[in-house]
Amino acid sequence: MNPKKSFFNIASLMLSCLLLLACSAKQDLPSTIEETPVSIETATPMPTLITSSKAVIGDGGLLSKQSCKPPCLWGITPGITRESEVWEILRAKEIDEACGVWNRSGTRGIQCVWVNGMVTIGLGVDYDGIRFIAFSPDDPVKINQVIEKYGKPTWMAVWSSGIPESPMVELTVFYDTIPARLDFMSQDGWVHDLRSDAEVIDVSYFSAQEYPDYVQIFEGELYTWIGYGEYEIR
Repeated sequence: MNPKKSFFNIASLMLSCLLLLACSAKQDLPSTIEETPVSIETATPMPTLITSSKAVIGDGGLLSKQSCKPPCLWGITPGITRESEVWEILRAKEIDEACGVWNRSGTRGIQCVWVNGMVTIGLGVDYDGIRFIAFSPDDPVKINQVIEKYGKPTWMAVWSSGIPESPMVELTVFYDTIPARLDFMSQDGWVHDLRSDAEVIDVSYFSAQEYPDYVQIFEGELYTWIGYGEYEIR
Protein backbone atom coordinates (compact mmCIF):
# COMPACT_ATOMS: atom_id res chain seq x y z
CA MET A 1 0.00 0.00 0.00
CA ASN A 2 1.19 3.52 -0.80
CA PRO A 3 -0.14 5.70 2.06
CA LYS A 4 0.61 9.01 0.38
CA LYS A 5 -1.14 8.06 -2.84
CA SER A 6 -3.97 6.33 -0.97
CA PHE A 7 -4.73 9.38 1.15
CA PHE A 8 -4.64 11.53 -1.99
CA ASN A 9 -7.16 9.35 -3.79
CA ILE A 10 -9.41 9.13 -0.73
CA ALA A 11 -9.30 12.92 -0.57
CA SER A 12 -10.15 12.98 -4.27
CA LEU A 13 -13.07 10.66 -3.65
CA MET A 14 -14.32 12.83 -0.78
CA LEU A 15 -14.02 15.92 -3.02
CA SER A 16 -16.08 14.08 -5.62
CA CYS A 17 -18.70 13.53 -2.92
CA LEU A 18 -18.81 17.26 -2.17
CA LEU A 19 -19.10 18.18 -5.85
CA LEU A 20 -21.81 15.60 -6.39
CA LEU A 21 -23.84 16.83 -3.45
CA ALA A 22 -23.41 20.45 -4.51
CA CYS A 23 -24.73 19.65 -7.97
CA SER A 24 -27.64 17.70 -6.52
CA ALA A 25 -28.51 20.61 -4.25
CA LYS A 26 -28.78 22.97 -7.22
CA GLN A 27 -31.14 20.61 -9.00
CA ASP A 28 -33.40 19.78 -6.07
CA LEU A 29 -33.79 22.79 -3.80
CA PRO A 30 -36.45 22.42 -1.07
CA SER A 31 -39.56 24.57 -1.41
CA THR A 32 -39.14 25.89 2.16
CA ILE A 33 -35.47 26.72 2.35
CA GLU A 34 -35.87 28.62 5.60
CA GLU A 35 -36.99 25.42 7.33
CA THR A 36 -34.01 23.37 6.17
CA PRO A 37 -31.92 22.35 9.21
CA VAL A 38 -28.31 23.49 9.29
CA SER A 39 -25.88 20.57 9.35
CA ILE A 40 -23.26 20.53 12.06
CA GLU A 41 -19.79 19.50 11.00
CA THR A 42 -18.47 16.78 13.25
CA ALA A 43 -15.72 14.24 13.18
CA THR A 44 -14.45 11.76 15.71
CA PRO A 45 -10.66 11.77 16.13
CA MET A 46 -8.69 8.92 14.60
CA PRO A 47 -7.43 6.55 17.29
CA THR A 48 -3.95 5.10 17.72
CA LEU A 49 -2.96 2.63 15.01
CA ILE A 50 -3.64 -0.99 15.86
CA THR A 51 -2.87 -4.33 14.23
CA SER A 52 -5.37 -6.99 13.23
CA SER A 53 -4.76 -10.38 11.66
CA LYS A 54 -8.43 -10.55 10.68
CA ALA A 55 -8.55 -7.36 8.61
CA VAL A 56 -6.91 -8.74 5.48
CA ILE A 57 -7.81 -6.96 2.25
CA GLY A 58 -5.94 -9.16 -0.24
CA ASP A 59 -7.03 -8.08 -3.71
CA GLY A 60 -10.36 -6.87 -2.34
CA GLY A 61 -12.08 -9.62 -4.30
CA LEU A 62 -11.34 -7.82 -7.56
CA LEU A 63 -9.66 -10.83 -9.17
CA SER A 64 -10.15 -13.62 -6.65
CA LYS A 65 -13.76 -12.74 -5.75
CA GLN A 66 -12.84 -13.72 -2.18
CA SER A 67 -14.37 -13.38 0.37
CA CYS A 68 -17.09 -11.89 -1.78
CA LYS A 69 -17.20 -10.69 -5.36
CA PRO A 70 -17.15 -7.01 -6.44
CA PRO A 71 -18.59 -4.60 -5.55
CA CYS A 72 -18.26 -6.23 -2.13
CA LEU A 73 -15.44 -6.15 0.44
CA TRP A 74 -15.69 -8.20 3.65
CA GLY A 75 -19.42 -8.59 3.09
CA ILE A 76 -19.91 -4.81 2.81
CA THR A 77 -21.75 -4.05 -0.43
CA PRO A 78 -22.63 -0.46 -1.38
CA GLY A 79 -26.34 -0.02 -1.88
CA ILE A 80 -27.17 -3.14 0.14
CA THR A 81 -25.35 -3.18 3.48
CA ARG A 82 -26.70 -1.02 6.30
CA GLU A 83 -24.56 1.17 8.54
CA SER A 84 -25.25 -0.95 11.63
CA GLU A 85 -24.13 -4.04 9.72
CA VAL A 86 -20.90 -2.28 8.74
CA TRP A 87 -20.01 -1.72 12.38
CA GLU A 88 -20.69 -5.38 13.16
CA ILE A 89 -18.26 -6.37 10.40
CA LEU A 90 -15.60 -3.90 11.56
CA ARG A 91 -15.87 -5.28 15.10
CA ALA A 92 -15.51 -8.83 13.78
CA LYS A 93 -12.39 -7.70 11.88
CA GLU A 94 -11.12 -6.20 15.18
CA ILE A 95 -10.51 -2.76 13.66
CA ASP A 96 -13.56 -0.85 14.91
CA GLU A 97 -11.34 0.98 17.41
CA ALA A 98 -9.17 2.11 14.50
CA CYS A 99 -12.11 3.80 12.78
CA GLY A 100 -13.16 7.43 12.84
CA VAL A 101 -16.42 8.94 11.62
CA TRP A 102 -16.83 12.15 9.62
CA ASN A 103 -19.97 14.20 9.11
CA ARG A 104 -19.13 17.45 7.36
CA SER A 105 -20.08 19.53 4.35
CA GLY A 106 -23.02 17.29 3.57
CA THR A 107 -21.08 14.01 3.55
CA ARG A 108 -20.86 11.19 6.06
CA GLY A 109 -18.49 8.28 6.29
CA ILE A 110 -16.15 6.01 8.19
CA GLN A 111 -12.40 5.80 7.75
CA CYS A 112 -10.42 2.97 9.31
CA VAL A 113 -6.63 3.14 9.43
CA TRP A 114 -4.66 0.34 11.00
CA VAL A 115 -1.02 -0.75 10.77
CA ASN A 116 -1.41 -2.78 7.59
CA GLY A 117 -4.36 -1.20 5.85
CA MET A 118 -6.91 1.55 5.28
CA VAL A 119 -10.59 1.43 4.29
CA THR A 120 -12.94 4.36 3.67
CA ILE A 121 -16.71 3.85 3.63
CA GLY A 122 -19.12 6.49 2.37
CA LEU A 123 -22.43 6.53 4.24
CA GLY A 124 -25.80 7.70 3.06
CA VAL A 125 -26.55 11.27 4.06
CA ASP A 126 -30.31 10.92 4.39
CA TYR A 127 -30.68 7.14 4.32
CA ASP A 128 -29.28 4.10 6.12
CA GLY A 129 -26.94 2.68 3.54
CA ILE A 130 -23.49 2.60 1.96
CA ARG A 131 -22.56 4.77 -1.03
CA PHE A 132 -19.05 3.44 -1.65
CA ILE A 133 -16.17 1.53 -0.09
CA ALA A 134 -12.56 2.35 -1.01
CA PHE A 135 -9.33 0.53 -0.19
CA SER A 136 -5.77 -0.22 -1.28
CA PRO A 137 -5.17 -3.86 -2.25
CA ASP A 138 -2.64 -5.82 -0.21
CA ASP A 139 -1.97 -8.17 -3.12
CA PRO A 140 -0.63 -6.92 -6.46
CA VAL A 141 -3.34 -6.29 -9.06
CA LYS A 142 -2.24 -5.41 -12.61
CA ILE A 143 -4.40 -3.67 -15.20
CA ASN A 144 -3.86 -6.51 -17.70
CA GLN A 145 -5.24 -8.97 -15.14
CA VAL A 146 -8.31 -6.81 -14.64
CA ILE A 147 -8.88 -6.52 -18.39
CA GLU A 148 -8.45 -10.26 -18.82
CA LYS A 149 -11.19 -10.84 -16.25
CA TYR A 150 -13.64 -8.01 -16.98
CA GLY A 151 -12.77 -6.79 -20.46
CA LYS A 152 -11.75 -3.27 -21.40
CA PRO A 153 -12.70 -0.40 -19.07
CA THR A 154 -15.90 1.47 -19.78
CA TRP A 155 -14.25 4.85 -19.24
CA MET A 156 -10.84 6.31 -18.47
CA ALA A 157 -10.25 9.68 -16.81
CA VAL A 158 -6.94 11.55 -17.12
CA TRP A 159 -6.57 14.56 -14.83
CA SER A 160 -4.01 16.83 -13.20
CA SER A 161 -3.13 16.73 -9.51
CA GLY A 162 -0.11 19.02 -9.60
CA ILE A 163 0.64 22.66 -10.29
CA PRO A 164 1.90 24.25 -13.53
CA GLU A 165 5.43 24.46 -12.14
CA SER A 166 5.38 20.76 -11.16
CA PRO A 167 2.65 18.97 -13.14
CA MET A 168 1.42 15.53 -12.11
CA VAL A 169 -1.00 13.41 -14.10
CA GLU A 170 -3.46 10.87 -12.71
CA LEU A 171 -5.24 8.06 -14.52
CA THR A 172 -8.45 6.42 -13.35
CA VAL A 173 -10.47 3.68 -15.04
CA PHE A 174 -14.14 2.95 -14.50
CA TYR A 175 -16.04 -0.31 -14.92
CA ASP A 176 -19.81 0.06 -15.27
CA THR A 177 -20.26 -3.69 -14.86
CA ILE A 178 -18.85 -3.85 -11.31
CA PRO A 179 -19.35 -0.78 -10.71
CA ALA A 180 -15.89 0.41 -9.68
CA ARG A 181 -13.14 2.99 -9.97
CA LEU A 182 -9.48 1.88 -10.19
CA ASP A 183 -6.59 4.31 -9.66
CA PHE A 184 -2.94 4.07 -10.69
CA MET A 185 0.31 5.69 -9.58
CA SER A 186 0.77 9.37 -10.42
CA GLN A 187 3.24 10.28 -13.16
CA ASP A 188 5.19 13.48 -13.76
CA GLY A 189 4.15 15.74 -16.60
CA TRP A 190 0.95 16.09 -18.62
CA VAL A 191 0.82 12.64 -20.24
CA HIS A 192 0.15 9.32 -18.49
CA ASP A 193 1.85 6.30 -20.05
CA LEU A 194 -0.32 3.30 -19.16
CA ARG A 195 1.59 0.02 -19.32
CA SER A 196 0.04 -3.44 -19.32
CA ASP A 197 1.73 -4.21 -15.99
CA ALA A 198 0.57 -0.99 -14.30
CA GLU A 199 -0.48 -1.77 -10.74
CA VAL A 200 -3.85 -0.78 -9.32
CA ILE A 201 -3.09 1.07 -6.09
CA ASP A 202 -6.62 2.09 -5.04
CA VAL A 203 -10.05 0.56 -5.64
CA SER A 204 -13.48 2.09 -5.01
CA TYR A 205 -16.71 0.10 -5.25
CA PHE A 206 -19.95 2.07 -5.63
CA SER A 207 -23.65 1.46 -5.27
CA ALA A 208 -25.42 1.16 -8.62
CA GLN A 209 -27.46 4.25 -7.73
CA GLU A 210 -24.50 6.51 -6.93
CA TYR A 211 -21.98 5.29 -9.51
CA PRO A 212 -23.20 7.16 -12.65
CA ASP A 213 -23.05 10.49 -10.83
CA TYR A 214 -19.45 9.89 -9.74
CA VAL A 215 -18.41 9.15 -13.32
CA GLN A 216 -20.23 12.28 -14.50
CA ILE A 217 -17.97 14.41 -12.28
CA PHE A 218 -15.13 13.62 -14.71
CA GLU A 219 -17.08 14.79 -17.75
CA GLY A 220 -14.67 16.45 -20.18
CA GLU A 221 -11.77 14.36 -18.90
CA LEU A 222 -13.08 10.97 -20.03
CA TYR A 223 -11.59 8.73 -22.70
CA THR A 224 -12.89 5.52 -24.16
CA TRP A 225 -10.37 2.68 -24.08
CA ILE A 226 -7.85 2.89 -26.94
CA GLY A 227 -5.34 0.40 -25.57
CA TYR A 228 -2.14 0.72 -23.61
CA GLY A 229 0.02 3.75 -24.21
CA GLU A 230 -0.08 7.49 -23.66
CA TYR A 231 -3.13 9.43 -22.47
CA GLU A 232 -2.86 13.21 -22.38
CA ILE A 233 -4.73 15.57 -20.05
CA ARG A 234 -7.49 17.27 -22.01
